[in-house]
Amino acid sequence: MRVATSMMQQLGVSAMLEQQAKMLNTQLQLASGRRILTPADDPAGASRALNLNQALESTKQFQANSQFALSRLNLEESTLSSATDLLDRVRVLAVQAKNASQTNETRRFIASEVRERFSELLQIANTRDGQGEYIFAGTRTRTQPFVLENGEVVYNGDQTRRNIQIGPSRQVTDGDPGWDVFMAVRNGDGSVVSYDGVNNRGNAMIQQTGIRNFSDYVPDEYQVTIAQNSDGALVYLVSGTEGGYLVPPPPDPLPPGYDPLIDSLDDAPLFTDETGLDSVTLVFNGIEMVFEGMPQPGDTFTVRPAEQQSIFRTIQNFIAALDAGVNDEASNARFNNAMNRVLSDIDQGLGRMLETQTSIGGRVLAIESQNYINESYILQTRETLSEVEDLDYAEAISRFELQRVGLQAAQQAYVKVQGLSLFNYI
Repeated sequence: MRVATSMMQQLGVSAMLEQQAKMLNTQLQLASGRRILTPADDPAGASRALNLNQALESTKQFQANSQFALSRLNLEESTLSSATDLLDRVRVLAVQAKNASQTNETRRFIASEVRERFSELLQIANTRDGQGEYIFAGTRTRTQPFVLENGEVVYNGDQTRRNIQIGPSRQVTDGDPGWDVFMAVRNGDGSVVSYDGVNNRGNAMIQQTGIRNFSDYVPDEYQVTIAQNSDGALVYLVSGTEGGYLVPPPPDPLPPGYDPLIDSLDDAPLFTDETGLDSVTLVFNGIEMVFEGMPQPGDTFTVRPAEQQSIFRTIQNFIAALDAGVNDEASNARFNNAMNRVLSDIDQGLGRMLETQTSIGGRVLAIESQNYINESYILQTRETLSEVEDLDYAEAISRFELQRVGLQAAQQAYVKVQGLSLFNYI
């Protein structure tokens, strides 16, 4: 076979270029610290590295989500702590106002502070985070959730909870809708609530109302009516909106023209005995009512299932009771009954605050636990990724030196080949 001079030249150049390419690739590996620069270097390793990088980026995003949720929850917890302190102060003022030594003038002073506390609570409920979002607006974070309209606090947020992904299969709620925290609080003792009649003339005060036996309790609106029997003693009758007269139970069958308000008085239980007890307890249909003081015939009291009542309405009821004033025994009883309801409703509000703070604490612990899991996963993934794509510097440097020697040999061989031309001997 005839070997042309041009062919020898081409082969020599190709050999040098090949060695230069190998050296360049090794040099880039040394500069970047990575073994795999292109998928062609290691297809299987490149595919595995791609999957590991995607998992790593996803976990980093979970960590960022966790920090965002943690920041929101910490702000909510501190905000609710301020709201709790405020309600504690309002409760102290309610106990102070209920003291018999207070006068209408001093109660007006207390009402002035309670109004300030009301405005402060409204401001707390409209707290924003660092991004300007309202933390108690549900998912309507750009809408002010609580607005005072015509004397009533209106909620303009929604009741949707926003879930944040903090792990491959784990989500956490980053806040609580203001409706659940401030508005949907059950009044009374959470089960039942009692009211005195607006036209009551006696000085009887409801000290306590609750369910004594849940197995006997039938939800209904009950009215307790005070009457006087033929002996002049005070008795009580109980009727239900749905169940009719319950105490005393009507005869069966009913005689013609039977009127429970007249015909059952002598069978009705005594409200109190002749000793004039300071405290009287009535029990019916599983409900227990404790009274202090003496009512007058015709006085009424109502017991019904507890309803949702906002914390704002509770404070407004407190202010209204303070403004009404006390002028006689009947108005004093009305005031004390109102204050007993206010105290019970404040306790329900404080309970809701504590319940929400406990829930926040549980979510914070869940986030911190997931953060630890994510950090461990990130560390493990980085170690695996390093094993797949990181460069062995000792091996790469040795290879680079060999390739450099190879390039020098190719260059020297090329120089020698150039000297084999016949023109050199002419």
